[in-house]
Amino acid sequence: MGATGIAVASAASANAGVAASRARDAECVAKMGQFQPATATVQQQRDYASCVHRLHGDGEPMDAGAVIGLKVVVLASFVCAAGGAVWGWDEEGGSGAFMGALVGAVAPWFAALVLALAVAGLQFLFS
Repeated sequence: MGATGIAVASAASANAGVAASRARDAECVAKMGQFQPATATVQQQRDYASCVHRLHGDGEPMDAGAVIGLKVVVLASFVCAAGGAVWGWDEEGGSGAFMGALVGAVAPWFAALVLALAVAGLQFLFS
């Protein structure tokens, strides 16, 4: 099978997956419309709950502060990786640049983790 055949097969598989997902969504909408909580069995209640989860997700999206915090950490990760690569290149050449970039990329995530744990600890102590 050539590359074109693989691409066609992949597209057909993706389309079949989307169609199956839409069929499950339609089935859930029908189940939710017909659900009678007073007379439902445990299995019907579980099916209803799984349909609610499927159609509506887990709940609230991330708040704006968390999104901004993640964006800041990702940006800091890129900046620190570039800075670490430059500093490592000046110190040790190619391998130093790689290690500097790696440490620079990981350091903001570690700092954010430590900060988040400190804030959570303080909230726990004073709650």
